Amino acid sequence: MSATDRGRGRPAKEPQDRRAARLTLNFTQAEHAALVRGAAAEGLALSEYARSAALRRSPARLVPAINRATYENLHRIGANLNQWMHAINAGLLPGVLMPDVRELRGLLREVQAELKIRRGERYLPEMSS
Repeated sequence: MSATDRGRGRPAKEPQDRRAARLTLNFTQAEHAALVRGAAAEGLALSEYARSAALRRSPARLVPAINRATYENLHRIGANLNQWMHAINAGLLPGVLMPDVRELRGLLREVQAELKIRRGERYLPEMSS
């Protein structure tokens, strides 16, 4: 049966991409519970979490939507601040007072410092300075 004859459903994977090899493992109740908790904390299926752990690669972590939105907003603020600083330094915005800009930069650095704590928990991607 060809892919067009199959009807609905997702296309078949190539033979080399299919997960056909099976491995049966036995765990204590405590080990199993730890795996279940770890998978839930990462937002992954138990099999994907266990596969990542077995292959010693970091599991793909989901970034909570609130953190993504915060990061995007901060990135936008930082980009605007950078543009303003270039304009001020070029003398294009004479009405802007440097103390106001310095205060704004200080606040942005405080927020970045707070987010670095969260990044240590791997909830946010790296931010450029």
